[in-house]
Amino acid sequence: MPKTVVVPEDPFESANKVVSAKFSLPVIMALFRSDGGFGFNQVLREIPGITPRTLSTRLKFLEKLAIVERTVLLSPQMRIRYVLTAKGKELAGAVGPLGDWGKKYPSSTK
Repeated sequence: MPKTVVVPEDPFESANKVVSAKFSLPVIMALFRSDGGFGFNQVLREIPGITPRTLSTRLKFLEKLAIVERTVLLSPQMRIRYVLTAKGKELAGAVGPLGDWGKKYPSSTK
């Protein structure tokens, strides 16, 4: 029988799959700036141009990757809170300098 060779995924490709998904970085950075997480509507207000459907899809995607944690708070009214996991905080720390670079070199073609 021929042996199956498993080729590890390129680490840059792995990171690119997460950060290139539309609105992933704004969601991650909004949660990174939050103090103790945000509810759905708070995240929605933090990100101009995102629709509720897109935000819902992106939060589920990031939760599946263990970058975002969804917590149900039981109080008189049930509330949902989203926070970054340790993995998510590490990613936010890694892409922060990319944002600094973007501020320094805006994409305008002047």
